Amino acid sequence: MFNYDQIEWETGQASGGDVNGRGGDSARVGYSNGTGAPGTFFELIGSAVNSAFIDGGPNALISNRLNSTINGRYIFQARDGTVIAPNLFDDADGQWVNAAESFRGAGEGLTFDYFPSRRLLFVAWFTYPTEAIAPIPGEPNDIGESGQRWLTAQLDVADNIAVGPIFSVTGGAFDAPRTAVQRALEVGEMTIELTSCISGNVTYSMLNGQIVGSFDIMPFEKVSNPGLNCD
Repeated sequence: MFNYDQIEWETGQASGGDVNGRGGDSARVGYSNGTGAPGTFFELIGSAVNSAFIDGGPNALISNRLNSTINGRYIFQARDGTVIAPNLFDDADGQWVNAAESFRGAGEGLTFDYFPSRRLLFVAWFTYPTEAIAPIPGEPNDIGESGQRWLTAQLDVADNIAVGPIFSVTGGAFDAPRTAVQRALEVGEMTIELTSCISGNVTYSMLNGQIVGSFDIMPFEKVSNPGLNCD
């Protein structure tokens, strides 16, 4: 368990810090047994980043928490001598959006629903294209209905990374049971990596690599509350 009440400096002068303890080779927060083997080390986002952990910083230690209800407290669980790395997907259910400023109000996002017992993440990816980018039959962007496209994904989760297939579902009817023509077609694969409880990255490849991309994500709540930190 790590407890932080006040962080006003991050670096000693021997590590390149100035007289105020800022800059240089900034502090890291986490654990390691020194072997570098998978599962034997973990660092909080902001480690080695200048001004990240100090009070008022983007990853201020006193303003966030891990496996705790108290800000400034970070709890790492261990069993049989092995530290259990925190699973960020445990608290990721809800709406996530593209973190780029240009995507504000673009009507696109992802819904997460995580099943811990199966380590499975269900994702609904929705977008509302404008008429200017309506699909052309036979072209790579011809996925889903014109003007309203929904994709889903079922991803296996390990070490805060979720990987699995993307599906396009067609033939459904609004507020009605499954139809005879309803189909779920696998159109690609997706990888989602959460780097903190308020940040992550999505990469995807669809239609045999004809459509590929990557973008950073954040919780929808952070759009209206830029100061949102980890719960």
